Amino acid sequence: MKRFFLFFVGVLLVSSQMWAVSSAKTVQIAKNGTSYKKILYNLPSGNSGTTPNAIDMGTGVAWADRNVGANAPSATGNYYMWGDVSSISTKRAVANAPTTGAGMNKDASYTSTTSIDAASAQASSTVWQVPTRQEWVDLKTCSYTTTSSTPKTSTYRSKLDNSVTLTFPATGYWGTGNNKSSTNYGYYWTKTVQTKSNTAASVCGYYQDPSSSTTTNGYYVYYAMPIRAVYKPSFTIYTLTITAGTATYTFYCESGQSVTVNATTGNTISGWSGSGCTRNGNTFTVNNNGSYTATIVADGYTVTVATGGNGTASATNGSETA
Repeated sequence: MKRFFLFFVGVLLVSSQMWAVSSAKTVQIAKNGTSYKKILYNLPSGNSGTTPNAIDMGTGVAWADRNVGANAPSATGNYYMWGDVSSISTKRAVANAPTTGAGMNKDASYTSTTSIDAASAQASSTVWQVPTRQEWVDLKTCSYTTTSSTPKTSTYRSKLDNSVTLTFPATGYWGTGNNKSSTNYGYYWTKTVQTKSNTAASVCGYYQDPSSSTTTNGYYVYYAMPIRAVYKPSFTIYTLTITAGTATYTFYCESGQSVTVNATTGNTISGWSGSGCTRNGNTFTVNNNGSYTATIVADGYTVTVATGGNGTASATNGSETA
């Protein structure tokens, strides 16, 4: 068994749905503030049972709030072999594991379809997908805690709002025969293919001790593990990237969505440079990827310049007087 990526960490989740154009949004930025990423298009919410809700963790992609097949965030949900859309209650013997089909072709790109992606199959739509390794890596940058009591769970906190969390139960996995690994550990599939061996797919999971370092392992595709899906809407997503001093703010938008950008209290946006979207003052219509730099000044600042005559010239928030 070759090693690839396994995450010893907690996980979160997101939801799937589709509707009409996302509403106009207002966001706030600060010069030299804390950079962040924020999804502005509509996310599925208010769901129950095995239908997940989508949670913005501030990493650029929304995660399901429960495992595929789980009826609550703390539930384990279904176990799947990699590239297999049929869940199993115990691990099949190696001899009975599938050996053909798109999911078993480890040298090909993993394409999310309802015939290979268990998250898509569960939702009957490709808006829910098995995450990539990089999406798990990005999630690991969120703060999290793990319980010491059994059954163990890890809770991740959104970078945008500490009160927004995702819960990941320790799940273990089914190996060969009916052997199940310890449920002190959580293991979750990614869609990223193991590059060092075509006998294993990359896998992410979490360890019960948050102080431990992140490691990566690869597991045989016939092992059975849970899946935590990410939300990938069917419409095109555009990014509006704004730089303000040392800070960078990235907003993920639906085509045609209106975004108004304000400075933090006590400050004013005095100018813009950049291109990509349609801009009217501080309001952008996002119909392409756009990249802009905002000039932000403190309210009430005054600049006085000596003149060659008998007077002075001053500017307050960019308005000149003489």
